[in-house]
Amino acid sequence: MIKPFPQLKLLLSLLLAISFVLSGCVQTKDPLIVYSGKGMKKAMDEIVRLYEKLHGVKVSIIYAGSNTLLGTIEETGVGDIFLPGSRSYIKKAGTLIANSYYVAKHVPTFAVRKRGFNSLVQRMG
Repeated sequence: MIKPFPQLKLLLSLLLAISFVLSGCVQTKDPLIVYSGKGMKKAMDEIVRLYEKLHGVKVSIIYAGSNTLLGTIEETGVGDIFLPGSRSYIKKAGTLIANSYYVAKHVPTFAVRKRGFNSLVQRMG
């Protein structure tokens, strides 16, 4: 059985980090524009829902691969938060990033039944 604690920890960490980053932002009617790696969609959908409810700020979130997101940011020059799947994209963004904070480790995970796992290992081996 998979325990929900790691997902909850990630969700709370990201919510706290985003709240910290945005605490200095001026309130406007414009939506907050967030670029997020598509692998974080489930957690980010929940974070957006909670953030909008708590702060009354509309969040417009764009999901895609990190390289695609970075290209969009470079092309448009528009956006408030960039959450790529890897730190390397922060380095690639260079001066487009005013501040960066390490908020979570993004690790893909596979969950299979034990019988299914043994079968998978035999097929791969």
